[in-house]
Amino acid sequence: EVESLQSRLSLLENERENTSYDVATLQDEEGELSDFPGAEALLSKQLSPSAQELLASLQEQVAALTRQNQELMEKVQILESFEKDEMEVNGSAEVVPLALYDSLRAEFDQLRRQHTEAL
Repeated sequence: EVESLQSRLSLLENERENTSYDVATLQDEEGELSDFPGAEALLSKQLSPSAQELLASLQEQVAALTRQNQELMEKVQILESFEKDEMEVNGSAEVVPLALYDSLRAEFDQLRRQHTEAL
């Protein structure tokens, strides 16, 4: 799918190179169009309908991916916040593996019996 999009984008870029700038590009880069001689001739060259459809499709895909990326970033922030909160709550508590706990408990019970016998 990525290769397909890359080839479509490449075709669009090639077609764009073969045509002149569109109105929005000229306005973004240069400001007012009326200040430039021959601006009307440049404006008459537009993208072909298939290129316009391709451009619209790619713009929709970029917008969808941007939304999806934003949602994922928000989820990551929530998870990081949750982990941070959990670390703060459990920060002072040590985790002892169950097997180690059982062996320590057995040793403690044995020492308690020995202490009781000694008394």
